[in-house]
Amino acid sequence: ASFYDLATDCERELVSFLNDSFLKLRTLASSLSLLLHLLEVKQVGKDGVDQEQLLSAHLRAKLGDVMTRVTEEINSVGETFTQQKDNPPIDVGHPPISGAIIWARSLFQKAKKPFGLVQKILESNADMTEVIGRDAV
Repeated sequence: ASFYDLATDCERELVSFLNDSFLKLRTLASSLSLLLHLLEVKQVGKDGVDQEQLLSAHLRAKLGDVMTRVTEEINSVGETFTQQKDNPPIDVGHPPISGAIIWARSLFQKAKKPFGLVQKILESNADMTEVIGRDAV
């Protein structure tokens, strides 16, 4: 087999591995962290200049998928807040007002955490802005 055939097979296996990895991740933050790490890995050419990232088209598609999950997560947090704001779940032993504040803060943190990771992705990969802008509605 030629070098090109071996490289193509390796690339297919890598795409399959990435797909499996993203499917097995339970949290949105884990998906964003994995994507951030993969985007930081660059292929360096003979001249020492960064070339196109390995499987960048596939990673762009994954970023689009993750951004869809970010949108779903934010919508879910908003729905939870709207449904439970008048009678929030409060841990045993917490006074009603401080318990409600703790609940609201936990929802805020759940919504906020993915945006910090998205910001890191954008800072290190400015070319991904078009994917974020297109998919984050």
